[in-house]
Amino acid sequence: MNVSSALALAIPLLTLSCTSDLVPIDDSGGPGETGTDAETDTDDMDTDPDTGLGDGNMEWVRGDLTWSVDFDTAAEAAGFVDCEYVRHYEAGEDLAHQWLCPDCESMFRADVSFVSGRTDCYDRVSDATPTPNELIGFAGSSWMRSRSYTSVLRSMGTNTVAARTRTVSASGTANHSSGSITFQVNGVLERSRRDADLMHGWASPVNYRCEWPTSDAPAYAGDFALVVGEPMPDVTLLDICNEPVRLYDLFDGYTVLYSSAPDCVMCRDMASAHNDFDQEVAGLPWSARAIGIVAPSLQDADGETSLPALSTWISAFQLQDKPVLRDRGFAFAILGQVYPTTVVIAPDGTVVDIAQGYTGSWDYWGLQIDQHVHGQD
Repeated sequence: MNVSSALALAIPLLTLSCTSDLVPIDDSGGPGETGTDAETDTDDMDTDPDTGLGDGNMEWVRGDLTWSVDFDTAAEAAGFVDCEYVRHYEAGEDLAHQWLCPDCESMFRADVSFVSGRTDCYDRVSDATPTPNELIGFAGSSWMRSRSYTSVLRSMGTNTVAARTRTVSASGTANHSSGSITFQVNGVLERSRRDADLMHGWASPVNYRCEWPTSDAPAYAGDFALVVGEPMPDVTLLDICNEPVRLYDLFDGYTVLYSSAPDCVMCRDMASAHNDFDQEVAGLPWSARAIGIVAPSLQDADGETSLPALSTWISAFQLQDKPVLRDRGFAFAILGQVYPTTVVIAPDGTVVDIAQGYTGSWDYWGLQIDQHVHGQD
């Protein structure tokens, strides 16, 4: 484990690659929102006689977490001194990123700031720029944490919940340029409740500026496992009009959903044939729509794609009237770490086929749809 991943986030750097072969997978397989409410007073919170947390719809946690760093003998001989740094968390319950921690019973969108120790401790043990935003989650006795609002949550340590607090702790070791270190993380987060938007701005409008259709599909209540024969997990992503678009609203007949990244050659090849696929199926007895999800890059696959990056992608492949969406960790977490990965979805929303790679033609996915139409495996 490197120092950056252990001390900053306990999450390794994600490294991805395209695949040159088409690999079927078997059945086992906020917009306009400027941040969470980070006020530090609690005078406006109502007291609930049953829970003592208040009567709002959102659970809120706040408090300081301390990282204690112990250098080994070799590092101390090189002049490093044991130290600690403290970070303050203000976090509201989050329902807009559930796919990033399917096992979490609760997840929180956190604003994070340094209380002390930034220059004389953190910067001496980590070369990672500290993020001001994280997701934290709790799964049973486990404490989970991400490096951003769009990153997959990883196990950090333990969590003990009480009536008004959550106590978290973690420990580990890491390599250092002059030796090695051990670290401890401890802190108490105070629990309360307040009225706020659990989706943090990620709600689709009644009518889309980009004129996408809307559906009356009920809110998705399933899990976030991608399994053939099961419902496709729903998500809300930003489009070229910078509006949140619900994936289920875009389903029209069969759907071919594919992940892309600008630095993935096969992704670019696949996107260049997006329009050809639409034209080829236009005269068939069944209808299909292709939907692209674009990540920032292979090295930042669980990052959040910018509007200029999406605009560049759409212009490059003449996809101005096609549903192509900005990813925020969904494709990486659900479709998988190989780019491109493609999912064929039936009109009823169930997954028909999942495949990785691109062989130079969209014929494979047309065949999967045709076989499904005719009741063939």
